[in-house]
Amino acid sequence: MSEPDMWYYNPTGRIWCFTKEGKETIGSFGPPTPTSIPSSTGSSSTTTPTSVPTGASTELTVSTGSPTPTATPTDAGTGPFCGEGLTCGPNCQLLCLNMHNYYRDLHGSPPMECDPELAKSSQEWADQQAADGRMYHSKWTDKFTESISWKGWGWEGMEKMEGAIPGAVRSWYSEIKNNYNYQSGRGSGVIGHFQAVVWKGETKLGCGLNIKPNDGTYVTAHYAPPSHTSMDKEKQAPDNVKPRAQPEPGCDVRSGDRELCSPDLTAPIVNPGSCPQDGTCCYDDMFMSEPSVKFYDRKGRTWCFKKR
Repeated sequence: MSEPDMWYYNPTGRIWCFTKEGKETIGSFGPPTPTSIPSSTGSSSTTTPTSVPTGASTELTVSTGSPTPTATPTDAGTGPFCGEGLTCGPNCQLLCLNMHNYYRDLHGSPPMECDPELAKSSQEWADQQAADGRMYHSKWTDKFTESISWKGWGWEGMEKMEGAIPGAVRSWYSEIKNNYNYQSGRGSGVIGHFQAVVWKGETKLGCGLNIKPNDGTYVTAHYAPPSHTSMDKEKQAPDNVKPRAQPEPGCDVRSGDRELCSPDLTAPIVNPGSCPQDGTCCYDDMFMSEPSVKFYDRKGRTWCFKKR
C-alpha cells in the first residue's frame, strides 16, 4: 500500500509471504506466475494463464500522458476463461482488451470486458477470411459492430500474437488522425474503426486472430452493444466519443526528440503495459502534435520514451 505504482502481478511485486525486516526472506515465487481471472459461468480450469474475465475488467496501468485506466483485476479464480480453446486464447483476448481499454481511457470511455460469444464469432470470422485469402466484412448484423485488419506477410511483428493484436488495434485507433471532429462525428477519411475502439456505449469485446504464413495476419474484433446500427450515429457520436486527453507534463515530446526508455522496449512489440510504470517513462504511439508522423513510419517508432 505504500507503493502506489506496485501491483501484485508485476515481476517486482511477487513476494507476499516474507519475514519481518532484518530477517532473511522466506522466498519468492521466482518468475511471475500469470494471474488467471474467471468468467462467471462454466467448468473450471487450472492451466490457462493470464486470463480474461467475463463480468470483470482488467487493468492496464501505464504512464501515458493521460489519466490511469480505472479497471482493475477482480474475482481471481480457476475459470473457465474468455477465449479458451480459440486461436486467440485467453492471453490474446487479454492483450486485445488491454489495448482497447488503454485507448478508451484516453477518451474517458469505461473499460470493456471480454465476452465469450464475441470471442468465438470474431475468431470464426478471422478464420474464414484466412481460408478465403482476403480481408472482408461479415454479413451485416445488429448483434455486434465489427473491425477487421490484415497485414501482409513480412510486416514487422505481425508473425506473432504479441505484435499482431496491438498492431491491429493501433491501426484502427490511428484513424483519429484523419482529422476526426468530435462535434460532428466525421473526419477527412475513414474513422469508423477509431469510433468502434473508443465508443462509450460499448461494453463487451471479443477478438479473433489467424496468422497465415506467406499470406498475412488477420485480426477481427466484435463489439457490443453495436455502435453502427443507429441511423442517428453521427448525432450520438459527440456523447460516445469524447476528446482525447492531453499528455501529462513531460510526455508531450516530439518524435525527433524522444529517447528510448530502454533499448529493448522498441516498436512494434512494446505496448502500454510493458512500458515502465515508475514515472520516468511515457507511452505514446500516435504523435498527435505531428499530423504527418505515423506509427509505422521510421520517424514514428519511439513509443516508450523518457519523460522530460
